Amino acid sequence: MSAVHRWLPNRDISVLGDGAYSCLALGLHCVKREVTLITPCEFDYAFHDALLPVEQRPKGSKPRIVGKRQPTLDQVLMDPTTVGKKKRFAGMGKERER
Repeated sequence: MSAVHRWLPNRDISVLGDGAYSCLALGLHCVKREVTLITPCEFDYAFHDALLPVEQRPKGSKPRIVGKRQPTLDQVLMDPTTVGKKKRFAGMGKERER
């Protein structure tokens, strides 16, 4: 994603992926580079914050396997402060708005 963004800095880039691309880290990476990532995702998926670096974790306790849980997509969708925008993309010979 970073390489394509560097090669085409003045273009809108949209990436369409399968379930293997439903990863929070990849999504955040795309947000930093202003790349649109479209992946299948169910409303009940559990997303978690990234873990703290090893140096900042509390000493002497069992390390967490996952970070703090984030709201589900269902909760984010119903939140009145959520902001979204419509995006037009061409697919299968027809342009659609989603």
